[in-house]
This record gives sequence, structure tokens and C-alpha cells, in this order.
Amino acid sequence: MNLLPSPAAFAVAALVSLPFSPAVQAETLRVIVSWPSTLGQVSELLPEFQRGVTEATGGAITFHNSGPEVIPPFEQLEPLSQGVFDLHYGSPTYHQAQTGVGAVIDGLLKTDPEALRASGVMDFINDYYRQNFGVEVLALFSAPQNQFVLRAPLSENGRLDGLKIRTVAAFEGLTRALGGSPVAMAAAEAYAAIERGVIDGAAWPIHAAADYRLYEVADYITRPGFGHTSLVLMVNAARFDALPEEHRTILREQARALEQNGAAFMAALAESQTATMLENGVEIVEFPPEVASEIGRNYFEGTLALARNSQPAAVDALVEFARSAGMMLDQE
Repeated sequence: MNLLPSPAAFAVAALVSLPFSPAVQAETLRVIVSWPSTLGQVSELLPEFQRGVTEATGGAITFHNSGPEVIPPFEQLEPLSQGVFDLHYGSPTYHQAQTGVGAVIDGLLKTDPEALRASGVMDFINDYYRQNFGVEVLALFSAPQNQFVLRAPLSENGRLDGLKIRTVAAFEGLTRALGGSPVAMAAAEAYAAIERGVIDGAAWPIHAAADYRLYEVADYITRPGFGHTSLVLMVNAARFDALPEEHRTILREQARALEQNGAAFMAALAESQTATMLENGVEIVEFPPEVASEIGRNYFEGTLALARNSQPAAVDALVEFARSAGMMLDQE
């Protein structure tokens, strides 16, 4: 009778003797996105970030995306703060109902993310958002300027006098300064409103006008462009802090890559969108020099006034700190 242990027994004994190393639990992070999945900043930039994270974690982190059809764009900060979602990809100015700090981030700060970090401004922002909303900014990068998309040319004086213009809150101040009448309206409603003549045009990002097929209902776009917008990737701080350190590091690294690629992608997207508008018969109409020279100041002042409508003390604190660090847009 053979009393020697079998090879299988040796294998089992070897496995039992190895130190126990539990597998890292797979995580699916829930993402709430402000824009439809058809827009370039969603269909291309966001998946690139997510693929980078999933690959770098060996599949341990995956993502599930929900869009504005689930939570409206202007209501997405609260469910992120409450932990209903783990990440949020959108525009910080959409959070105006909760805080005007988002409007400062969106349109009044200089656009270099590395400079914002080196200056301490990003730390200031994240201290504020963690303390007040339990979230952190992982990535922040700029999109190109905005424009007015119009059914008819500018008024005789080269302004928007007498025109009803679809706006979001960030564009209201400039629209009024140019003589127009702001009409608050969701982006999805603007096409039909212009087509029916309910409004005369819309303030709109240069990088998205063709995606909404506004060339079918409007004949003119204005130049020079005005302001800029920012895209932000935020994370629920408690959810983020609970992840393994190596996964937090990967998320930060991929977020920095998103910043580095994002601004260039958005600039190229704006050029492509403008080309599509022109190919479909839309004409560029220029503001006269005396009007154009005031657009930058009017936009800045209008955005700052908007920001101060919500948590003005926090807005002023950020503006003061950013200005001391040389990171306000009007210091360029």
C-alpha cells in the first residue's frame, strides 16, 4: 500500500500554507452626466477617462453612466453630495442654485489646471466643496467661447436690442448688457422655440451648436465669442476616501489626463462645429468694434453678479483668494 502523499495533496498543502491575500473587490462607480450621450464631450472624452481607469485597475473599477434624462442638469450636485451617485461630469455653473462658487469656477478663473493647483486655488476650491457638499473636484478643464445664434442679423446699432434670447443664468448679464431680453430655457427646447419665432436666438457654446442642428432654424452666429465655460469631474468624497489607495491614485492620474486632453479636444470640437454651421448656410455676423470691446468686461461682471446671488460670502472669499494668486481671468 502506497502511503506517500499524492501530487494533488502536495498542491493543496502548498496553497494552504500560502499567506491569505484577499482579492480587491470590484467596484462599479455610478456617474451622473449633465449632457446627452450624443455630445462629443460625453461620447468621446468621458469613455476615454473611464477606459483608462478600468484598464489601470485591471478591471477592478467599472462605471455606470446616467444622463440628464435621469436627473436634470441643474439638480445633479445634490444627489452626488448625498451619495446617490459617485461621480458627476458636467458644468460647475449648473450648481448655481446651491452655490455661486460654481459660476466663478466656470467662467472667471484662468483656465490652466496646473496653474490652479500650483497657486493653491484648487485646494481652496476642494476645501470648500468638501466642507459644504462632501465632494471633491478631480478634473477641471476649459471649453471654448460662446456665441449668439440668431434668426436675423444684429440690430442696426450692432447689438441685441429688441431680441428675445434663450439663455442660461451664466449668459443673462451679457445678454441684458447688449440690449437683449433673456429667456430661461432648457437646451432641448431651444430648437423648436427658434423655429416658431418664440425667441429670436440663443446664447450657445460654440462647441455644441451644430450638434443641436441649430443651422436648420437660425441663419447667423456672432463673433467675437464671449467668455468660456469649464467642464468638471467631481467625486463624492466619502466614496472616494473609502476606495483603496492605489485606486484613488489611478483615478487622480486619469483625471489629470482628462484635463490635459480635454481642452485640446474641446477646441477642435468647436472648430468642427463652426465648420458644420457654415457648411449649412449659416453666416458669421461681427459685433462692431465699439460693442465688441465691451463684451469681455460685460460678461465678467454679469457672471460675477450671478455668482453672488448664491452664497455670496463664499464667492467673495474665492474671488479674493484667486485674485491674490493672480488666477482671475480679468488679470490676464
